[in-house]
Amino acid sequence: MRVGRLLVIVLALAWASLAGATHAADVASIDGVTPEMEMRESARSHAALVAQLGGEYPDRVLQAYIAGIGARLIAAANSDAAAFQFTFTVLDTPGVLAFAQPGGFVYVSRAILALANSEAEVAAVLAHEMGHVILRHGSHRASLLAAFSDRPRREITIAANALNHEQEIAADAISVQILAAAGYDPAAQAQFLKTMDAQLTFEVDVGMRLHPNGETEAQATVAERLALLDAALAGLPLSARSARWYDGRAEHRAAIDNMVFGFRPAQGMVSRSRYVDAATRITFDVPDGYQFRMGNGIAADGPRGALLQIDARRMLAEMEMGDYLRSVVAPDTHFNSVETGYIDGLRAAMANAASGNEAKREYFILGAIRTANDRVMRFHFAQSEPFSEAEVAASRSSIISFRRISAAEAQAWQPVRIHMHAVSTATTLDAVAAQMDMPRGLDWLLRLNDLPPGAILKAGDVVKVVR
Repeated sequence: MRVGRLLVIVLALAWASLAGATHAADVASIDGVTPEMEMRESARSHAALVAQLGGEYPDRVLQAYIAGIGARLIAAANSDAAAFQFTFTVLDTPGVLAFAQPGGFVYVSRAILALANSEAEVAAVLAHEMGHVILRHGSHRASLLAAFSDRPRREITIAANALNHEQEIAADAISVQILAAAGYDPAAQAQFLKTMDAQLTFEVDVGMRLHPNGETEAQATVAERLALLDAALAGLPLSARSARWYDGRAEHRAAIDNMVFGFRPAQGMVSRSRYVDAATRITFDVPDGYQFRMGNGIAADGPRGALLQIDARRMLAEMEMGDYLRSVVAPDTHFNSVETGYIDGLRAAMANAASGNEAKREYFILGAIRTANDRVMRFHFAQSEPFSEAEVAASRSSIISFRRISAAEAQAWQPVRIHMHAVSTATTLDAVAAQMDMPRGLDWLLRLNDLPPGAILKAGDVVKVVR
């Protein structure tokens, strides 16, 4: 089958999905799959899926807040929602995540709630995911993938991306209608899309996630979605418009006040320059001037472009620590020094080394600590210029700071939480950011409150802080 023929079929499927955005829900059988079958299958996988994603956030009041928004949206969707059994779950995961399972199971992470600045924005997220369910996007996608299962990977990717693009637009369109019918400001959909786009850019910039493939295309898609959302707003009939849309900013602040933010201690959390993992019961500090990245994996950025990466790996039980360090770098790496000894009573090694690539020389401070007979914790400092004596000393101090903690000490660590800070007198962002008990406090203050750099906070303003 030619790519052109493939795209014709994809566009036909996409049009069927998109058409549903302005008409009734898609309740017909799709390759023998009905909404009832979708609900049963999603119900069977619900518990395992929630457990895999951190569990349900243990706050009945917050869960009830989300369920209440969902109920309002279901009532507004009316007959479109009648064929589905909608449920709404807040996931206890630090990542930015929102999705729906076919049949009506909708999930949002607490990170989504932290980024939202009003109930209307939360409703926009839920309405968008409800749109995917109502339009049966999961089953349409499964049907497409089944139809092209024997095609080359490139053709499958083109088809899936084209369908996904149209499905996002369709979910946006129906969400605007649902929001308006529920009395929420439908402009919140575009506002939160901008927030999410800015968050993605921030996470890429600070190394929390890799750059998505096709960055220019992805950015154009966001711009296209925003333009279409504006058109959808302008196209709302007069009967669906309100001079007083409900925003629910104060209600949202109250709902998320004291909500956990970021990783929990048992997931490996950061407090300024200290890392602690209450599950494996270890802790260490990074040197002054280093800032942790708040993503998967453990990494911190330092002065002069330095990068620290820490991980745990298996090693041969009979291998010496110095030999282990030599075995995990490129063969042409030159070692200036290797020393072995003990850190917190555990066998360890540290080394000062440089790459053999003269065209792109890198310099390393390496550390390895044997935490079990066949397990090792690795520290890898790297930068493009030689380490000064002070930098070598600081890097070594960081590696030596590694220690095991007691069960009582691990239990004493508490996660940081979102709090509402009422500004009493005009102040700067830097002054408020100093209260943020986390790396990149100013950056996160801007992101969580959708504030521009250099903004001046005035008396009476309320902002989200983390401590």
